[in-house]
Amino acid sequence: MLRRQPTTSVTIKINPSKLRTEEEQLKLSGFNKTISDLTELPDVIEDATQAMGLGESKAFSRDVLSVEICGPDRPQL
Repeated sequence: MLRRQPTTSVTIKINPSKLRTEEEQLKLSGFNKTISDLTELPDVIEDATQAMGLGESKAFSRDVLSVEICGPDRPQL
């Protein structure tokens, strides 16, 4: 998501799949990171990848990674 706002920020969250156990859903729902520099985004995405259990043997997930980028020069998307 892109949003036009006065300040620049990037918020990354995981929306867990309903097929996950309640414990897994709680853990993944707790993944919520905010950064102010886009150069940090690859590291946060790697953290989310690990949290969702993706890697060499699993490339897809039913969980949804939400990335919201806000700033004064961003289009509304």
